[in-house]
Amino acid sequence: MKPMRHKYRLLNHSNITKDLHVGISSILAIFSVDESPYTVPHSYVYNDDCNHIYIHSANKGHKLDSIKYHVKASFCIVNKDEPIIKQLDTMFRSIIALARFVLSMMKVKNAMH
Repeated sequence: MKPMRHKYRLLNHSNITKDLHVGISSILAIFSVDESPYTVPHSYVYNDDCNHIYIHSANKGHKLDSIKYHVKASFCIVNKDEPIIKQLDTMFRSIIALARFVLSMMKVKNAMH
């Protein structure tokens, strides 16, 4: 991943953890089986004890087929999106993470309790 261009906007670990706990939905970007890009909104839960993000998924479908085919992904949460009209700009507060999937139904169930 390329370094962030506007380094003054980097969040520290504490703010990242807080934002991961506050957020409830995000966008997952993965490659489909045919290697075309695929993005999907989803619910997630963050476990800071092990620094893992767990996502909701049905037992079968396009998302799960894609994850089985290609375990790498990008994960994005936007917790702030405020237009700055006079500057023709937007103030974002977001987290973007690179991810590697491990499929486990038991881990998801335990993380949510």
